[in-house]
Amino acid sequence: MKIVSCILMLATAMPLHAETRGHASFIFENDAFLNQDNGFTNGIAFQWGYAPFDEFDDSYTPSWIQYLTEDLYISTMPDKHRAIGYFVFQDMDTPNDISKKELQEDDVPYAGVLGWTVTQHAFDEKVSDNLSLTLGIVGPLSLAEQSQTVIHEIINADQPQGWDNQIRHEPVFRLAIGRNWRLLDALVAGDFGFDVIALSQAGIGNLVSDVNAGLTFRLGTSLHKTFPTIIVIPSKEFNLLAASAKNSFHLYFSAVLRYVANDIRIEGNTFKDSHYQELKHEQYVVTAGLNVNIAGVAVSLSYIDPSMQFEGQSTVEDPFGELAVSWTF
Repeated sequence: MKIVSCILMLATAMPLHAETRGHASFIFENDAFLNQDNGFTNGIAFQWGYAPFDEFDDSYTPSWIQYLTEDLYISTMPDKHRAIGYFVFQDMDTPNDISKKELQEDDVPYAGVLGWTVTQHAFDEKVSDNLSLTLGIVGPLSLAEQSQTVIHEIINADQPQGWDNQIRHEPVFRLAIGRNWRLLDALVAGDFGFDVIALSQAGIGNLVSDVNAGLTFRLGTSLHKTFPTIIVIPSKEFNLLAASAKNSFHLYFSAVLRYVANDIRIEGNTFKDSHYQELKHEQYVVTAGLNVNIAGVAVSLSYIDPSMQFEGQSTVEDPFGELAVSWTF
């Protein structure tokens, strides 16, 4: 909590554009929400950022990110608003049976990821672009074993026994670009309406390389305020502007088709021998959820159901739940 407080103190000390607000989210994902404990089993994240403003500068952007992107499209497109988000996360994946200490040859490896992501957004009322960089590490230094042990003690779940078989240390990265289009939006009564958003994103890196395309349908109020930073797959990261629409709500449903070229959490280490499974390249993710905002604090509950991720996977479905709490500062 001290670290979070320091982050927020530093953030609020920055000179902000008159209309710019700080945004923060805490995200907790766990398949125990659905009485399961296999595959992707747990994720914890803290996200913060700023929006909207007219251009990226040193007030919001680290100097080295500013240097790398100041001449790119994300910074130079005219007549756009901007936003930037930072994201610290920890993910952990386990085999189906966590009670076994021995290596499970026919299931995914134990894998933990500790990472940091920065995402720049440029948007108008209909089109939103994003550019992101993720840096992190897999292996014991991700502290996934320790986190899962503590969380399972808190929720009174079975303790994982096989972390001695986790994949080995490796620095990871992912560079991704995306564009979303608000294809259709209409008001039904007052501020209540619906919209349909086309989603696209492509990423490359030893963490994961993939191409994603899909649609999101939303029904509720103040939808235009949260469109610019909507996430292709509402997992691992959250909509930065979720808390910007005060006293509002919306339901959402999303379906995304994916082609995954590589995924270190399934295929094991890139440069070292480690336990792995044969990745299933064609995948999909279906998401449904509810976002409720009261006085600038948003609470979101999501159900996320991915398809099979490796060949010969015995459990066809591996859904998990997400709880996110967002606020402005």
